[in-house]
Amino acid sequence: MAITSVLTTTSTSPHCWTDASGLVIEQVNQTLHDITGLKVRDEKADVAEGAIVKFLVPLPLTFPLDEPGDQDDEQKYEERSPSVKGS
Repeated sequence: MAITSVLTTTSTSPHCWTDASGLVIEQVNQTLHDITGLKVRDEKADVAEGAIVKFLVPLPLTFPLDEPGDQDDEQKYEERSPSVKGS
């Protein structure tokens, strides 16, 4: 049985909502794997002195949970996780 999880993230960019969305995928993909979808529910912006200064995007991301006992879990984690030096 496949079980998926939804993680809601919020990202910001000084440039546009598309950049903010892309930043979420880039960063989250470093620790989660097999992201299967996202949904832009809302777009927000901070305004100062009549101009947009920050674009904000809350994004729910959908991804599958690993099956219990999956022998590849440790290998998947090692491939996705940056190595820690000096520990």
